[in-house]
Amino acid sequence: MVSNQKTGIALSSKLVYYVLKNEEKLTRKQITAESRLSTQTTRCGLKRLESSNIVRKEKPSVSGESRNVYSLV
Repeated sequence: MVSNQKTGIALSSKLVYYVLKNEEKLTRKQITAESRLSTQTTRCGLKRLESSNIVRKEKPSVSGESRNVYSLV
């Protein structure tokens, strides 16, 4: 994965960040569609952002909904 030498943040993680910055909450599938990244690349970007406390994963609030949603901290 290519990273920006100045910040050390992968470009894919930056793209995931900017997609979430424009939307309040999104599922991983929605982030993948908006960013046009692969599912695996989106998942890795989200994990990096979560571990840096930039993004948080939230459990679905509606019963019966099985997908987690992601938002910026």
